[in-house]
Amino acid sequence: MRTRSTILLLLTLILTTCASPADTPPPSHTPTLPPVVLPGDGSIFIPAPLDDSPTVENPHLRLIITVTDITTGRPVTATITVDDYTVVSSQVEIIVYGGKHTVAASAPGYQPWSLTIKPQIKRHKKLEMPIRLQPLPAQGDNA
Repeated sequence: MRTRSTILLLLTLILTTCASPADTPPPSHTPTLPPVVLPGDGSIFIPAPLDDSPTVENPHLRLIITVTDITTGRPVTATITVDDYTVVSSQVEIIVYGGKHTVAASAPGYQPWSLTIKPQIKRHKKLEMPIRLQPLPAQGDNA
């Protein structure tokens, strides 16, 4: 009986000592840096935590784009374009791969919006991209 409990204790110690890094909880706080506007083309660089995970074949970024009115927060049905793909909706999900991509949104009565992104992807990721369109000034307003 004593041998059985000793073996169980040893097994428990071995299993807890040999736990893989995936079993280790992530740190409670990962410092992040603010976005930086790059000189020249005006691109926005958004620092992300380092990703030490192994790469996967054909890693992609799943963009979830939601278009709203900046003043009311209500959804706006807009023409959303990502590279050569265009859809008319207030929300779209699209898969993009590494490289340069242009995201644009336009709707009647709103100022057009666009942004060029250059994701560097090692693993499949998801990015929620809220787009808040600015209404055009009303006719007759002196702005």
